[in-house]
Amino acid sequence: LAEVEVQLRKQPGVREAVVVARETVQGTQLVGYVSTGSSDPDEAVAGQKDIAAAVHLDMKAMRNALARELPDYMVPSVIMELAALPLNANGKIDRKALPAPVFDTAATYEAPQGELEVQLAQIWAQVLGVERVGRRDNFFELGGHSLLALRLVGHLRSSGLAIEASLARLLKTQTIAGYIAAEGEATQGDDVGPPDWGYPESLDLLATSLNRCTVPNAAPLFMVHEGRGAVLDYVTLAQVLADTCPVVGLSLDATHVPPDMMQIARLHAETIGRIQPAGALRVAGWSLGGALAPLIAKVLEDEGRELAWVGAIDPYTQVLDREEVSAESFAQAYVRSLVPEGL
Repeated sequence: LAEVEVQLRKQPGVREAVVVARETVQGTQLVGYVSTGSSDPDEAVAGQKDIAAAVHLDMKAMRNALARELPDYMVPSVIMELAALPLNANGKIDRKALPAPVFDTAATYEAPQGELEVQLAQIWAQVLGVERVGRRDNFFELGGHSLLALRLVGHLRSSGLAIEASLARLLKTQTIAGYIAAEGEATQGDDVGPPDWGYPESLDLLATSLNRCTVPNAAPLFMVHEGRGAVLDYVTLAQVLADTCPVVGLSLDATHVPPDMMQIARLHAETIGRIQPAGALRVAGWSLGGALAPLIAKVLEDEGRELAWVGAIDPYTQVLDREEVSAESFAQAYVRSLVPEGL
């Protein structure tokens, strides 16, 4: 998180910054707190009662600036402006005194335009459990997460609307206006060969070390991102395993998303091969990552690699709702969802 804080402090008008990982109803999310005021202890205490700072910062511009320097999953979901950061008796930032994050788009709400946007907004509101969704409101900032993203795609597929239901597009655009504007982009250029997903340097950019392992030469455990493409939910697990093995998070850049699950699996298999070119492999994931992990393992096995362990933690399948069926029926449906149609 130190790297995120450094980038926040570089933003115009910011004097102090701190970033914390908070457990919210949306899952683990990064929350940034910035101060434009004095760091004097007396003023900092007063600042706890006044969230609105004297100099107001453009949070949207700030998030955009961070997105140019950091991977998507390291950009805070929300940045809160305080008059001063709260300090404890020792003069250090009191993280426990930081206010709870406020995910509020009321000030920036822009009503949907046209029949299709209105219909999509209704579906988004239903899936997210919110009263309304604006055409430029971010799906994930409104409480969306991996399961809800997949659920939304399922609703779109069964809605009969004249628009493609695409998880890749949702991850890339994240707004109703952007989702509609991207209609047809996936098929443009189909006659000019395979697409370039745009990773300019190395596939290793998709991998993030989540702990500092104390065991020399231990084989890593690769943890596959959830539906948003982030790996923050694995940080606690990684710390617990620090004396056992390195944990490498496999993330996904929301601006370069392959169009289907198998191509995402191949992308991650290539990343794994570059990081660990020899030896038995261990791959696991939660939610969408739990669905991707066996697919990645299959790609690696087809390449002749040995899989020591493959884990699927509460994997998501669109075949049925986990809460409405027995564990046996869910397991059977999950296995069927991994088998390509026609086999």
